[in-house]
Amino acid sequence: MVQANTEAIRMPEAPEQGAWASRITGHGFAEPGQLLANPLNARIHPVYQQEAMTGALNEVGWIAPVIVNQRTETIIDGHMRVALAMREGEPTVPVSYVDLSPQEERVALAVYDRLGAMAVIDDAKMAELLKQVPSLNDDALAGLLEDMRETFAGALYMPAQDSEAAFAPNEFEDYREAREQRGLGGQMQKVMQLFLDLDEYDEVMSCVKDLAGVYGTQNQTETMVECVKRSHAAEMARLDDGGDDGDG
Repeated sequence: MVQANTEAIRMPEAPEQGAWASRITGHGFAEPGQLLANPLNARIHPVYQQEAMTGALNEVGWIAPVIVNQRTETIIDGHMRVALAMREGEPTVPVSYVDLSPQEERVALAVYDRLGAMAVIDDAKMAELLKQVPSLNDDALAGLLEDMRETFAGALYMPAQDSEAAFAPNEFEDYREAREQRGLGGQMQKVMQLFLDLDEYDEVMSCVKDLAGVYGTQNQTETMVECVKRSHAAEMARLDDGGDDGDG
């Protein structure tokens, strides 16, 4: 089954083999019902994601193939798209075939999506991109884009930031490296995004800068985390001592 599809378009041999071997053996089209789901696939796709993906396929079409391991004939990436193609009665789906051992397949299945999810979004660039996305006919995809516009709207109004008061463009990676050097590992998670008008922004950045000097912290993240921890400790202590100091 899989080999018959790979006969259609074989990958040309690379003119020069580098350290990173190409495991792609060919491209073709396959009936979605003939592709086997991987029994170790851990990804679950909620209804809203399926609706948004259907909308993207309706509006744009296929721009990336399903990835199938030629040896095991199972899907590595694209389970949701294959299921949606079956539901919508699509006759074929585009497929890229790779040649991986069962052990390599497990590595790819575990990290392929996860690696992409580790990317950090430049909020201002995303906001500018969303401004330029045209209106869409699909309700689910249009709803997703509207939610994204609301999330990133504040990034368009951030003024030029001086390097002492604000994040440098690569501060996230710098912060991660600094934590690792201090023996503080672990996965990083973006927690919040603040939407401030220009006056509030200047005031908050001034406060953060002053507090960094008091706390001895090295960047905004450490300063705000330390501020939250100290404020929490002070408030809990106040409540333990009798609660509100007002007329209550």
